[in-house]
Amino acid sequence: MKRLREMLGGRSSRPKDSISTFVLLEKNMASNWRAYEAFLVLIIALELFMVGYGIYSFDLTNPRRIAYFSGYIILIVLSVVALIINRYCNVKQRNLRLAVWATTVYSILLVCWGAIISGLDVVGGGYIVTFMTLLAAVGAVITFRPYFFLLVELFATGVMLLTIACFDVFPGQMPFWLNLGIFLLVAFVVEARSYHSSCKQYRMTKQLQELANKDGLTKVLNRRSLDRYIDQLIKEGKRFTFSLMDIDNFKAINDTFGHGEGDASLVLLAGSLAHAFGDGVFRYGGDEFAVVSFKETEEVALQIAEINESLKSLDGRFPLALSAGICAVEGETDEKKIFEKADQALYKAKQDGKAKSVIS
Repeated sequence: MKRLREMLGGRSSRPKDSISTFVLLEKNMASNWRAYEAFLVLIIALELFMVGYGIYSFDLTNPRRIAYFSGYIILIVLSVVALIINRYCNVKQRNLRLAVWATTVYSILLVCWGAIISGLDVVGGGYIVTFMTLLAAVGAVITFRPYFFLLVELFATGVMLLTIACFDVFPGQMPFWLNLGIFLLVAFVVEARSYHSSCKQYRMTKQLQELANKDGLTKVLNRRSLDRYIDQLIKEGKRFTFSLMDIDNFKAINDTFGHGEGDASLVLLAGSLAHAFGDGVFRYGGDEFAVVSFKETEEVALQIAEINESLKSLDGRFPLALSAGICAVEGETDEKKIFEKADQALYKAKQDGKAKSVIS
């Protein structure tokens, strides 16, 4: 049922307050991959222009100019590779984790590239504008954990200073260090606020997804989720077992003991079904539940029989039992027919004495 949890934004095994950078990046990439692609195309175009400009005007016997020119070529190659991976993974909707990893690695390399170029600029009497611009841009696009972003900042700064030192130049002026320190601090604070804001938004979105996909009383998935899941399975041509069931004599429970007892019965049955079938349990409506399983029909019927046996041992004011209609689904493209087939089997189970399963 892993695919169902992913499709419906299901539970995570991570602690509530621990949201991985990878999850945030995955969500961000899913909605912004076209903008990221445009960004890569722009960088490739700019670097191609710089390569042409370098061929035309650079003195390629000058080590610093050779370093510039090599940097342009390297960035073009990296950007083309990142563009190909991004387009393949997102258009095909496969290997999305590869796209996220590629984006992360490319972003770090881009910052380091900017640090090298700024180092070369400083050697020539210029400023660290390229490094500052790219670090700010990456911080705005990629939601890194703050302390990881700090490590990227410090590592890239070290790369820039090393580049400067390679040409036997080292900035000793106080304004250089002051401006660099202020910028790194501001960039870190902005990234930290962005990260915590993204985490908060992610949690709110997840809560809204749960409210939309789950039944408020029983906490199992609702009819809306069931329709979406079965539609997805049909599109993928999956073979599965569908079961429709309800609580025997449920109206009598409500009439005799009140709706509070009826609600308690629904919660109890939902818990029993969830224990047996995991995330494949749905509240169909009223006292009816549906189960989607990839087990054989006979095995599903056996599990329902075991649930009914366990219910007999409960010391409740009213005996609880389930009747179920079960059918195997393979090659069926009409969702309505699947429900009708299971409903007819459920009706036969009721007619045959209840507290049993009928396989259609």
